[in-house]
Amino acid sequence: MHWSDDNWQTGEDTPSTSTKLGVNFVDISVSDHQQQPISFTFFWIESSKWEQRNYTVVVE
Repeated sequence: MHWSDDNWQTGEDTPSTSTKLGVNFVDISVSDHQQQPISFTFFWIESSKWEQRNYTVVVE
């Protein structure tokens, strides 16, 4: 997952973790003082393609 906690001024890459259920997840740390939304997108390694869409999670 490619993500940002500062409106894409900087970006982080965090690999996903696979489960036995066939579901992947990414666990990121969010500061208690985080005020900007978390924006993210996915890079699909098997097909070597970007998701072509950004997602946003509001942190309150």
